[in-house]
Amino acid sequence: MLKKMITVVIAAMSIFAASSVYAADNADYIALGDGIASGKGLTNPEKDSYPAVFAANNSLTFENMGEDDMTAEKLLEKLQKGEYDLSGAKVITVSVGSNNIYNYVMDTVSRELEVDMTGYDDINVAVSERLDFLMHTESINETLIRFSNISYDLESDGKLWDICAELSSKTLPAIAEEIKKQNPDAQLIFTNIYNPYSGSNTEVIIPVGGVTEMRKNIGKHCEPYVEFVNKDLAENAEKSGFKIADVASVFDKGGYVNVSLDMRDMDTFTFDPYPTRAGANVISNTIKALYIPEETTMTTTESTTETTSESTTETESTTENIKYGDVDFNNEITAADASAVLQYTLNKGVDFNEVALIRADVNADGDINASDSSLILQKALVSTFIMPAEAAQETKRKQVN
Repeated sequence: MLKKMITVVIAAMSIFAASSVYAADNADYIALGDGIASGKGLTNPEKDSYPAVFAANNSLTFENMGEDDMTAEKLLEKLQKGEYDLSGAKVITVSVGSNNIYNYVMDTVSRELEVDMTGYDDINVAVSERLDFLMHTESINETLIRFSNISYDLESDGKLWDICAELSSKTLPAIAEEIKKQNPDAQLIFTNIYNPYSGSNTEVIIPVGGVTEMRKNIGKHCEPYVEFVNKDLAENAEKSGFKIADVASVFDKGGYVNVSLDMRDMDTFTFDPYPTRAGANVISNTIKALYIPEETTMTTTESTTETTSESTTETESTTENIKYGDVDFNNEITAADASAVLQYTLNKGVDFNEVALIRADVNADGDINASDSSLILQKALVSTFIMPAEAAQETKRKQVN
């Protein structure tokens, strides 16, 4: 009898554990995806991951269902098996697909560097320690040849193109379709794929001797694959009714990922592509620019927008106090403003009212274009930076006074 009771209790505990792992408990917001969503690499992912930041900034209850090392195929399989409870969620975000690309990139790197993963759980650690070893045991020419081979492999690898085609044309659209099937009313926002080896992280810096160094560009070899996937994802978003948070555009700067490719300091060298705390905040802000709070109905939004446009336009134009760059009207200029402007220029489903259009033209050329987005991002990164429209506004103010 006791044995039977124990068996029943264990079975019940197993069922509870299985059902509670992915239970959303009717959360307002559910985050799906890989380590970018789960907060891999952050000291306090429960607080600092982008889903946690987004939920806190928008007063949403949330469940972070992101899993380290998740691939798009694995996420689709879990969705199809009903392993996630998406019911009741008002907004769902998805960050997945990066591992499909970067796992293959890192496999290429580790193959050319002859990395032995025995005793390692993290490929980035294994690669870094292998490079440190090679710097002390082989000639600079031999190391340069290894990186030349990596570059060649990434440029000419047909298999990676096949992986990207499968990801962008089949798996990601299928994920969106499955989510829509399970919760058709939720706002569905995908983050696109950023290139962690872009901007200041583009090149591997290899010390040759003294102050001399050689550089091998990794970022440029990854960019075509990223652009290919993101282009298809954007086209599918328009067809399937979900939104794209354009993280790729705003992440084309340093400081948002853990990558550090300078071999002159092997203590900090890492290929780790995951976001820093600042990067997580940028992702949160980029999503926030697309999120429509539930209490804001379409009718109310349109009515309020018209009223705000008229009153604010009058106020800003008469006082020469236009808040250039602040297109989301939160009284601060962030990467989310830059992202919204870029998506507007690309016709990615972002609509601006009259005031926002005035605020977006920060280069003062009478048009909204990518240059405006770039200037707003620079302002977000360096608060003392003066945008052309701000300079013109200040000049006009002085003339009036």
